[in-house]
Amino acid sequence: MKVTIVLFAVFCLTTCYSLPIPINNGKSSIGAPFISMNYTLFKQCNSTWGSHALGTSRTQTICAAGCAMTSLSMILNSYGMFINGSLVTPLSFNNWLVENNGFVDRDLLVWAASDNIFGMVKFNNYYRGAGSLPIDQLKGLVDKQYPVIVNVLDGEHWVLVIGYEGTNFYVNDPGFDTAYYAYSGMSNYVVYNV
Repeated sequence: MKVTIVLFAVFCLTTCYSLPIPINNGKSSIGAPFISMNYTLFKQCNSTWGSHALGTSRTQTICAAGCAMTSLSMILNSYGMFINGSLVTPLSFNNWLVENNGFVDRDLLVWAASDNIFGMVKFNNYYRGAGSLPIDQLKGLVDKQYPVIVNVLDGEHWVLVIGYEGTNFYVNDPGFDTAYYAYSGMSNYVVYNV
């Protein structure tokens, strides 16, 4: 049964566009990672939106610098949020953010900008600095299926946490084909309520 669930999870992480569902039923077993939810995986360099300007930037595209916005759009899409009658995508969310003051300094995401229209998914907290959200608290949030976006690669990249095993956290990485990052490499944490 565990193999079937993991294979289904891997398939859905790359192809499903449905509401997130618990994968491991809230339990982790030795040798098997705890995967909290089935989130939609978007890649920031997708040809549909990658070449579009991030926010109102004259120099940055969604492909080059849209990891935070793309990670948040994964959460919104996975929870069935719509913009103009269609499920949220990085392109529709980027455009919505531009029209609704969702960026500062042209291309920096306002983490709480989506609160007013997407009432189901609300900004909870921004933990600034490595270790500001202790590992046990991060695991607890994942266990309770709170969406968490973390800053990795020395503060240069944002990813959506989907599970954990030991001190490694499995992610939907919008920019790379990386499956997990070590807790020790995380520097900032953005938590949402659902």
